Amino acid sequence: VAAAKAFPPEPLPEPPKPDPKPFNKMNGKERKEFLSDPEFEEELIQKIKSGIVGSSCAICDTRDDEEEAKNSLTKCAKCFETFHRKCLDDCKNISDKIEDESLCDGCKYVAENEDNEDFEVPQCHMCNQEGGILKKAFAKPTSKKFWRTKHQAFKKSLFGKQIWCHAICGMWHPQCKYLGAENGAVDCSAIIMANGQSHIDSKKACALCGRCDKVKVQCHHPGCVNPRYPKNGPFRFHLTCARQAGFEVSDAETQKKEIVFQTKCFHHARCECAFRAKLEDFIEPEKIRAGNDLKNSNLPMTFSHATKLLHHGVTVLRILGWAWIWAEWWVEKGDRWEPLLDIGQKEEDMTREELGYVDSTQRSRCADARKCRLAAFGAALRNRDYDEEEDGGRVALDRALRAILHTQSLVGRLRRVEIDFFADWLGRAYRSRSPLLGFGDNKIPVADSGHCLHTEDGSAKYKLGSRPLPGKQELPKNTFFENGIEEPDDFLKFVTLDEEKNTQRKIKNKLIIKEK
Repeated sequence: VAAAKAFPPEPLPEPPKPDPKPFNKMNGKERKEFLSDPEFEEELIQKIKSGIVGSSCAICDTRDDEEEAKNSLTKCAKCFETFHRKCLDDCKNISDKIEDESLCDGCKYVAENEDNEDFEVPQCHMCNQEGGILKKAFAKPTSKKFWRTKHQAFKKSLFGKQIWCHAICGMWHPQCKYLGAENGAVDCSAIIMANGQSHIDSKKACALCGRCDKVKVQCHHPGCVNPRYPKNGPFRFHLTCARQAGFEVSDAETQKKEIVFQTKCFHHARCECAFRAKLEDFIEPEKIRAGNDLKNSNLPMTFSHATKLLHHGVTVLRILGWAWIWAEWWVEKGDRWEPLLDIGQKEEDMTREELGYVDSTQRSRCADARKCRLAAFGAALRNRDYDEEEDGGRVALDRALRAILHTQSLVGRLRRVEIDFFADWLGRAYRSRSPLLGFGDNKIPVADSGHCLHTEDGSAKYKLGSRPLPGKQELPKNTFFENGIEEPDDFLKFVTLDEEKNTQRKIKNKLIIKEK
């Protein structure tokens, strides 16, 4: 009895969490408390991921208002990709009424054929992004005589097997032909080499992922030249790399009612494609709800509004995941952001500061990119390095985001309430683990050579390596930038391909000597 009394009493089990209010009844304080609980936040995220409102079409990349979205968008129940039925132009497997169990062509093909012995998971033959909205494609050889006695080789070639391509890869490439709703397939004969194994232009690297394989398109801006590969002419990139990185991948109707598909690089994309413009698009729905100064942000928020914000957050964060490479272009030339004037405003009557311009130079942008650790942050996002932290990276990610959001030359002059809004919803977008982010297991593979490596030491730009995790350093109150961080970068290093090869050769030789 005495021994039993000596033991401390068993702790009582924690009381069950009270059921929260309905989301659309919560005020700002209640909503903040609710979403600070990882369990409740995850529950909300899962509901949002299955919704359509606020999603952008995976093909045309536009967003519809709430009523239009319900009638025109379809979300695949398996891969969560959203698309306009009119953009695909072939909806044999989608009923006229949008249903939760709708599947895109690729996912439906998997469901129907995965038990077959010779089954291969559909994947775009034109790029390296897995999944996405796929369409059936085909290619015909220019000479059938060559394949007449090579039946097995023909079956394994791009000519002989069922091939697929992303809808945007097939539609935006000028040498591919979309055969329309009756056939529903994309003719890729003009972009496949006679050997049936490789593609045209396969010796030229994508300016983003650095890989030479698959099919690239070039910047449509007249006079565009990639300074790293000047002999090759304009910047070239895989379409899915360009879309993820926020480049212009657009279409427009001419006066003759013809659709013109365009792609443009970081330097020549429209002003709407600037990172700052994407942030403005992101916060616009919240300003409509809570006022231009966000004073009414304490008001209840509808579920559809939260859905809209999360989908916008995914788009913006996905672009930041490519900052490990585009940070160099931003430092070199800035961006093409332009102010959007309110009704009654005249640009000639306003100062640059009133218009929102933030003046910067190459040197100041270089200092800013290093201070906020823009390139390293892109690498950390790409590889989901914040997942390795004890709290899932909440604190470190929030610090890193705030460093970016305090960099006025990149994002403009943001008020504290706006920074809080962006940090909150971008962090939530990361925790959504949406495959549309292109992070972790969903990232597009990149080259382990060329412009994907730092010229200084040959280390990879696209992963942190020995660099500390952005946001990991504890900071004093009202301090947003980490101190004492020294890490390699290629800012303002205008290196040609020949110079790059010589530098990397020297680095390899040094490593060989060290090993010996």
